[in-house]
Amino acid sequence: MAIAASAALAVPAFAQQSVCQQNFAVAGRPGTEMVFRSWREFPNLDQQRALKNLRAAMLAEGMNGVSLDAEAGMLTAVDKSKSGRLQTFRVVTRKVGNGTRVDVSFVIEAGQSGDTNAVRSGTCRVIDSANL
Repeated sequence: MAIAASAALAVPAFAQQSVCQQNFAVAGRPGTEMVFRSWREFPNLDQQRALKNLRAAMLAEGMNGVSLDAEAGMLTAVDKSKSGRLQTFRVVTRKVGNGTRVDVSFVIEAGQSGDTNAVRSGTCRVIDSANL
């Protein structure tokens, strides 16, 4: 999305980000286990519809072995990196009023690293897809 230079100067950077991007946080540092997290609430979104859309988005992102626990409102994809270490992408949905809250955590084991911008972008693409 292109934004005119003058408009970009007038609007704070955080206001240009999606809710998911504003909520994005990282715990840990390269060389240790790292956990990337974000969340977003969707008013008037049915939880089962959100799960269906989120699963499709995870598959579109190339995640393998996506498992669904509909009763728990959870999706999980576990994959091994080239080094054999596990990477776990977990999506948890829960009913909030008439809508659904989506929380995502992506965990990489010690010895791995992740490009924070790429992880933020991919995580938010998945989260934002809940309401497609």
